[in-house]
Amino acid sequence: MDASFCSRCGFRLVPGIVYCPACGAPVSPGAGAPPPAAPARGAYPLPLILSVIAITLVAVLVVGFGWTQLHSSGGGVAAVPTAAATPAATPTAVPTAPTTPTASPTATPTATPAPTPTAAPVTVAALATACSGQAVPGTEAYDPTTSGHPLVVIDSTKKALYAGMGVNASWSNGAWTGAMIQLVACVSPVKSVQTADCGQYWNSTYGWGEVLLLRKYVAVTVVRTDTGETVQTKSIYGYAMKCSSSLNPSGTLTKPPYKIYGGPPTAASINSYAAGMAK
Repeated sequence: MDASFCSRCGFRLVPGIVYCPACGAPVSPGAGAPPPAAPARGAYPLPLILSVIAITLVAVLVVGFGWTQLHSSGGGVAAVPTAAATPAATPTAVPTAPTTPTASPTATPTATPAPTPTAAPVTVAALATACSGQAVPGTEAYDPTTSGHPLVVIDSTKKALYAGMGVNASWSNGAWTGAMIQLVACVSPVKSVQTADCGQYWNSTYGWGEVLLLRKYVAVTVVRTDTGETVQTKSIYGYAMKCSSSLNPSGTLTKPPYKIYGGPPTAASINSYAAGMAK
């Protein structure tokens, strides 16, 4: 049995088949002619050769044109255009709320304190006013329950320190100032009081008259300087005469009654009393 071939693909067909098992083409009756032989190597159809030449020529022209454009633009690789940089957004300033100016605190004027009046120094003359029952400003209060009461002795008549008083030395030497004085011992003028009646006496000038003995004394009144109140009063006597020795007809007598005086109180006795009150 002769072999037959597919008219489309040249596949060798088995007799009796209807379709080509290779390409599926229907097998026509009488098929059996072998497919045309393949052309010899190197033998190409003219149309194919012309197509290849045309394609090659176009490629050369395209490459040559590109090369010319490359060198005419500076000889380098054409720079790829870079997208323009988007400018950075300028930050929009957020409006700041206006600051309300803070009112500066008004300085409160400082009241100038009234000058404290300077107490006038306590003088002897000021202390002497206590003898009239007046308070002496600026002196210390007297407290009888305590000890130590600065005191000065004043002559009530002269309104000055009583002479010969040792207790006044603390004032004179500055140990006691006027502000410290609590008491003033006011010494009265010398007075006298009758202490005895010595009977009748006859004088050639005045005749008969009664003879009286009198004793001299001073009243010492101790006064608080802070109030002018009297704390105590004491009579301090001088020495006394006696009837038997007091009569002196030689000229010491005046008109009746004939008065015989003793001596005045001593400064020592007055000072002793005042010093006791200052303790």
